[in-house]
Amino acid sequence: MKKIFLVLSILLLIYSIFNIFNWFDDSSSIAKESKEIVNTVSANNTNETTEVADDVKTYQSSVNFTPLEQLNSDVVGWIKVDGTDIDYPFVQTTDNSYYLNHSFTKEENKSGWIFLDYRNDINNLGKNTIIYGHSRYDSSMFGSLRNSLKQTWFNNSENREIHLYTKNGDTVWQIFSVYHLPNTTDYLATSFKDSTEFNSFIKLIKNRSIFNFGIDISKDDKIITLSTCYRLDDRMVMHGKLIK
Repeated sequence: MKKIFLVLSILLLIYSIFNIFNWFDDSSSIAKESKEIVNTVSANNTNETTEVADDVKTYQSSVNFTPLEQLNSDVVGWIKVDGTDIDYPFVQTTDNSYYLNHSFTKEENKSGWIFLDYRNDINNLGKNTIIYGHSRYDSSMFGSLRNSLKQTWFNNSENREIHLYTKNGDTVWQIFSVYHLPNTTDYLATSFKDSTEFNSFIKLIKNRSIFNFGIDISKDDKIITLSTCYRLDDRMVMHGKLIK
């Protein structure tokens, strides 16, 4: 019996060491890839201007997406969250699973990448734009989103905005709710049948916030949702409303 227990313990130790090695290897690869992406964009920092259908108004993005598209045609934008380390391009594909275990360059990696919900259209924003990312312990991807659960983060009034950069231009979103809760999907609705349903949704997610941001949301507003894991099966969520 003791020999069996010893063998099982050794196997468990080997398995744990293997997982730890893989975690560090994935994190190292993502860190290197992220640095290369930043360097690539910095070296090609000419802003892009996109003309809309009426050929009159143009939009200018703060990010040049041409070198990013050469690396991955799935790229649809760049996200930056004040008071966190989140400053990455984000992608979109036909499902919400591929980028859970693939990097920006589509290499298999359990760190995954930041991605837009497949139901959203970045060029035609709906009522709720949803972006996902893993919460890595080294703070990569959406790992530093948990900073927003700290009182010190909330006390700094400069930590209140989410910035999205796309080929159609830049948008700013004012944060109005942050929280964590057991795994659920009730905050992941992208469309609503009427203003009553939308208002009920807003009430639900505002009441969950651990801080009172004092932000009003009307039936005509559009919101953004950032979703990541928090500890085992819990979820960490941030919401913001489009202000410009």
